[in-house]
Amino acid sequence: MLILLVSSTHQALAAEEILLNAGVEVRLTPVPRAIASDCGICLRVSQEEGERAKALLRERSIELAGTHLL
Repeated sequence: MLILLVSSTHQALAAEEILLNAGVEVRLTPVPRAIASDCGICLRVSQEEGERAKALLRERSIELAGTHLL
């Protein structure tokens, strides 16, 4: 599983819509405490879809704050 971090809830919701419309299986979840202590949401995608997901978000100007392998 790959965790994609974005800077705001608004961007997370926009990113989810972009990925779902492109057929990428994505799930919004709370950011794991091991990654960040502050609250927030992140996107989870399969490791296999990770590069495609990142490319789709870059194309739509969604800037990632980080990525983590779970």
